[in-house]
Amino acid sequence: MTVLVVEDDPAVLRSHTKLLEQGGFDVLPALNGMEAFDQLRGSVVIHAILCDVDMPTLNGTGFFEQLEEILPEMAGRVVFVTGHADEPEIRKFLEQTGQPFLGKPTHSNQLVDAVRQIVERSGSGGFATTRGTE
Repeated sequence: MTVLVVEDDPAVLRSHTKLLEQGGFDVLPALNGMEAFDQLRGSVVIHAILCDVDMPTLNGTGFFEQLEEILPEMAGRVVFVTGHADEPEIRKFLEQTGQPFLGKPTHSNQLVDAVRQIVERSGSGGFATTRGTE
């Protein structure tokens, strides 16, 4: 199963990638929301998205809002990660999405378990996002 990891900090991206790979997942990296949309336009089946909230170019909130509009079936596959969950505006956004979220730093078991739960919640099948091939 493939997880799209959207994280602007290269060290955190490497850490999350390693943990998820040890948990049995394949990982596609993206450094911001724009890169994540590039990955979603590819032909790889995505089973879950692990997304940081605070990123340059297109942050996690903007990414999620666009995802709800463009690919609403994928919005239910997002797990957020943030070091700012105590900030009222971010906390409100996270709660409104109804999606799981983890604080930074994350514990390895929490990260893998949250992704596994989102995959199970959305069914075992992935979502191929290739468009324009009809």
